[in-house]
Amino acid sequence: MKKILITLIVLVCLGTAVVLAISKDKTTTSVNTIATTTETNSSTSALATKENLEAAYNRLRVAIIAKDKAAFEANMEPAKLGAIITAEDWQKGVVYLDALYPDLSQIKFIKIVDKGEFAYYIAQTELTDTKSINVTAFKFHKVGGGWKLMGGSTGASLLKKSTQAENDVVLEKATVDTMAQIQ
Repeated sequence: MKKILITLIVLVCLGTAVVLAISKDKTTTSVNTIATTTETNSSTSALATKENLEAAYNRLRVAIIAKDKAAFEANMEPAKLGAIITAEDWQKGVVYLDALYPDLSQIKFIKIVDKGEFAYYIAQTELTDTKSINVTAFKFHKVGGGWKLMGGSTGASLLKKSTQAENDVVLEKATVDTMAQIQ
């Protein structure tokens, strides 16, 4: 069986680089951290900045792509405290996670809402949807010196109009509706 081994450097956070070894064969993908270098202090990574929340989100995406349950659980805080993902549930559900947590290149950042211990990353999602404008709030929890994505999200989906100017108004309304849900 032919295996492919890829080594890459992923910038995870301001001043942090992670070297990953990704190996793939016909049935499995595994991701192993080879080295990590960090030049930031924990007070910087604890801020609810776009960069810090995106770094936490991207760590979760790496786990999803690799179908790595342990890495996923290390980077995701369950929506229900104490929730346990069984191996059987993981196998059934992992195929849906890519759609629930799309690559950041497939969404459009709107804003960060910092609520101290919690923060929300607000983005326009499902950009290829021809009928609706969708805004999603991804919730993060401050844990230790950084952030973890929390299970579940909230948002709004409104029908598109015929002109860009009208759609700009619809996007603003969807954003306001989403913001109202997290207040």
